[in-house]
Amino acid sequence: MSENIDPNVSENKQIQLQNTFLKESNFSIHKVLQESSSNNLDESFETRNIFLKDANFPNNSNNKTNNSTEGNSELKTSENSNKNELLPSQENIQKIEFKDEKIDENSETSSDGEGYRKNHSKADITSRRWQKKKKHYFILSTAGKPIYSRYGDESKLSSFMGIIQAIVSTVSNLQDEIKSMKIGNRNFVFLLREPLYLVLSSTEKETEMQLVSELEYIYDQVLCILTYTQLSRIFEVHGNFDLRRLLGGTENIIDNLIDRMQYDPCFFLGSLESLPMSYLEREKIGNALIEKHPKSLLFGFITYKFEIVNLVRHHKINLHPSDLMILFNMAQSSTSMSANEVWTPFCFPRFNKNGFLFVYISSLAENINLFLVATERDKFYELFEHKNTIKTYMDKYGCFEKLSSCIKTDHIDNISKNIKLDNVKFISFKSKKYVQHINFIGKKMKGTKTNTIEGELLKITKMFRYCRKNFVSTENSLTEEPIKLNYMSTSFEHILAWNTVDFEMYAAFDLTKSIDNAIDTINLFVRHIKRNTEFYFVTNPPSLK
Repeated sequence: MSENIDPNVSENKQIQLQNTFLKESNFSIHKVLQESSSNNLDESFETRNIFLKDANFPNNSNNKTNNSTEGNSELKTSENSNKNELLPSQENIQKIEFKDEKIDENSETSSDGEGYRKNHSKADITSRRWQKKKKHYFILSTAGKPIYSRYGDESKLSSFMGIIQAIVSTVSNLQDEIKSMKIGNRNFVFLLREPLYLVLSSTEKETEMQLVSELEYIYDQVLCILTYTQLSRIFEVHGNFDLRRLLGGTENIIDNLIDRMQYDPCFFLGSLESLPMSYLEREKIGNALIEKHPKSLLFGFITYKFEIVNLVRHHKINLHPSDLMILFNMAQSSTSMSANEVWTPFCFPRFNKNGFLFVYISSLAENINLFLVATERDKFYELFEHKNTIKTYMDKYGCFEKLSSCIKTDHIDNISKNIKLDNVKFISFKSKKYVQHINFIGKKMKGTKTNTIEGELLKITKMFRYCRKNFVSTENSLTEEPIKLNYMSTSFEHILAWNTVDFEMYAAFDLTKSIDNAIDTINLFVRHIKRNTEFYFVTNPPSLK
């Protein structure tokens, strides 16, 4: 691909360049006005002491650091507690009743790639299978034109979209804005971002804020392809424009995003997953990223299957985790990712929703990917040469061998040498300071025969989200004391969730583990993570000056 790129191409040729990556992802964008990135970068970001901004859309109040000692936030059972410690016992844990549900054909994920869309593209609102779906996602224009439906053919849902538009307009005429409504056992939440309306219909036990956060991610995914300025300009000129003419073929990217939101903790935690590795080896990879870097480089990062290995950034710039999540999702949805080098305009909505930055994506090794971002469209060759510099540096210092060793290492086995984790199915631990999390899949889940790991993750993550709902609802309450601990027991596993000012932690154990033993295990696990923070998280990324 690189040999076809000329930095002095015309505007029309540049638009074709933008579509090169998109076509590989089954895109069919025809006429998109190119948006240059903002020249006033200082107005596009907020300087902070940490390198990633918390992406908890419903509530950002948790993004605080606390220098409290380890003992102040340690969990203990009633047997280990003493009168000088204000630590919860089993009796103090908020217990949740949760109805067991099977993962069936109505679950939001599918194993056939295009799934429901491929096999039931002619489904309409009267279809029983369509109605049985627990979650529906819709995008329409302010004029009521259908743009996207997670299930079925949008054109078959024109009347339904028209009803949604009429409801929004009726409430707007009353000088108000609709946020949500309930019909039977279905909750409808609305995200009104003119010229688009996004709607989610759900029968799940999730809060309005949790559902809106999913719509926020979907909206950002749309903006990454067409900037807010482009959308506004199109509908100012043609209010009844059919946006599917521009977004046709992008459904698989939004479909994949919706599927991942159901089982990937990064979305409900609002953080990026990091790859555990030693601080010194991570530092070498960071040095490779800044080695003889071009001045045009704004930020860059190396990932393993979209787990952050290390990153570099301009010292005044902080990226929002959701911007990286939608970039990773777009790259993951592309069949060209593993085979080609990609140079594409990409809008980072939380950074600047009105313009494009330009992203160079390359595979350094199997599942090891490089992302380099510049502000100017003619910097492909500079970033291409910088990729070669990075590879040379990493080869010289044996970074690929170390990375391969880290990837092959089962870190939960290493922890098990000091902590008994035989009964652990899944653990997700988020550091609020670094806005990153780590996931541990236990042997109990890896050895399951009844479900795939993804199916197990879907079920367990669903319960994690349910626990988090209780954390968020009480944090915003003026009358209730914030819940710090949740315990849940189902026919399949025990769930223990713990929320402090420093971290969030969610753990699933099999039924052979008692609650007291689970708390002891969690205490030991948290101590281990705190002692090895630099191993598990990217704590000191280098800066570009």
